[in-house]
Amino acid sequence: MLKNQICLLLLGLLHIGGYAQQIKRVELGIDGLTCSQCMRSVEIALRKQPGVEAVRVDLQATTAYVETNERLQLPLLKHAVEQAGFSVRSVALFFASPLSITSCMKQGGGCLVWLQEEENTAACQKVYVAGRTILSKRAYKQWARRHLLPAQACADCLSNVWYVSKAPYDETAVK
Repeated sequence: MLKNQICLLLLGLLHIGGYAQQIKRVELGIDGLTCSQCMRSVEIALRKQPGVEAVRVDLQATTAYVETNERLQLPLLKHAVEQAGFSVRSVALFFASPLSITSCMKQGGGCLVWLQEEENTAACQKVYVAGRTILSKRAYKQWARRHLLPAQACADCLSNVWYVSKAPYDETAVK
C-alpha cells in the first residue's frame, strides 16, 4: 500500500517536473553557411543571446550547437541567425533527461505540442521542433506540407506553438 502511494507520488512529481525540464542543447540547421567568416558571424551573434552558455558552429554540417540554460528563448536564436544574414532550416532540442510531452508544455519561449502522428509516444531526450517563430518561412512551409498539424493546445500559446517530433524534418511525412 505504502509502496503504491510512493509510486503515485513519484509519477505525479515526474509529470509536474516534465514542465520544468531544461533544454540543455539546441542544434540549429543553418542555410547559407559557406565560409569560416560566415561561421564566425553566426557564432558571435548566437553568443550574445540570453540563455546561451556556449556555441560551436560546424561548417561542414552547416549546424550550430548551442549549450543553454533556463533563460533561453528560441525565437531570439532565430533572430540572431537572421541578423547575421542566414536562415534557420531545422531545430533540434536536447533535454537534461527524458521527457514526455502530454499536452501544452511551455519551454524556451513557446509551447511544445506533439504532432498528431506521434501523440502519446514514449519519453525521449532529443526532439525536433518546428514553428513559425523559430524556422525560416521557407523551411516552415516545407515542413508543414509534410505533417498533420494538431489544433492549438491552449489559448495562451496562439502565436508560439512549436510542433514536436522525434523524427528529423525529412523523415515523417503525411501519407
